[in-house]
Amino acid sequence: NALVLGNDDYLADLDAENIYCALLENPDVPIREASIAYYNSLSGAKNRAVIFKQNISYETVKQLIFEKLFPDESNDEMCWAELETKSEYDAPYNFLMSLYYDSPVLINAKGGY
Repeated sequence: NALVLGNDDYLADLDAENIYCALLENPDVPIREASIAYYNSLSGAKNRAVIFKQNISYETVKQLIFEKLFPDESNDEMCWAELETKSEYDAPYNFLMSLYYDSPVLINAKGGY
């Protein structure tokens, strides 16, 4: 079964983590205010992906995805080969490439879906 991830999912995942981290940094701020401040802070140079990677490193995200998808494989090159060549991994591949390039939207790096 192929994993599916659309642009709305990508944005929601990044927003949820970013707002959660903002709340952890400022626990006295109500969630509504934290959410409004977060959305108001978004701009061309400070997009969701950039903020996300300030909270959790790209390397950590990559490793978590690799461990989930390939629990018996410890070689990053082998994991990348699987992501790049098998269509059922279009979603995680596109997610990782979007993060890598600080994309404010989900890019279709493989031309899949």
